[in-house]
Amino acid sequence: MGGAFLKGSNSLRLGDMCDFELHEEGRTSCRIVKFCARVIRTGSSKLALGLINMDVDNYTFLQTLILY
Repeated sequence: MGGAFLKGSNSLRLGDMCDFELHEEGRTSCRIVKFCARVIRTGSSKLALGLINMDVDNYTFLQTLILY
């Protein structure tokens, strides 16, 4: 719940701030969860983001998505 680990090429560096979107597509609906993050780790085609800011509705939705 504190961030995200991503694989793939990128141009971000340690400490950079970014806006992150998570697209969740269900059978009957879809939702885009947005949050502000900071790059906390980088590696060969890998990136770890630390959550900086997310509104309460998106946080609750993400928490429920992870639990189920």
